[in-house]
Amino acid sequence: MKKLTRLMILIAVLSVLILSAHTPINPQMGSSPDPVGEEGDKMDMKIWKIALLMNDMEKAEDLYVNKLGLKVVDRLDLGEIGEAIFLDAGNVNLELIPAAAFEGVWGLDRPGVHHISFKSEDVEGGTEVLREKGVTVKKEPFQPLEGMTLAFFDGLDGVNLQLYRHDKEEE
Repeated sequence: MKKLTRLMILIAVLSVLILSAHTPINPQMGSSPDPVGEEGDKMDMKIWKIALLMNDMEKAEDLYVNKLGLKVVDRLDLGEIGEAIFLDAGNVNLELIPAAAFEGVWGLDRPGVHHISFKSEDVEGGTEVLREKGVTVKKEPFQPLEGMTLAFFDGLDGVNLQLYRHDKEEE
């Protein structure tokens, strides 16, 4: 019963995030292709994906694909540790990541909801803008794979935020 309650809470949280995915954090902002573009002192950030760090990827894929009916839109080979799976969850992607991908990285190694990701045309520049605004950087921009740049930030109360760019992406 406890697991079912947790799943229902997760689904409710994801539903709220999905419904708000196309609403800018600052609704007065125009739509900018670069989520770190500034107008005045505000930033236009839109959620691209929510990542879940999973202990058992087979069980996770079975739940989200076979039981909840989400469609696999991409798989990203992570070498020895397996693969990340991107799922279509409506107006936002859901990413399932093997827990081993962040093993030993303090603050990023907890299974469960791992991070909320925002697309960026310039992760390095966006990191500097956020740092200047007083946002705590948890992991400086890095390239885990060719063509992909990530940076992690403190979203408060145990929430990780990410700026993300992957040149392989197709819109």
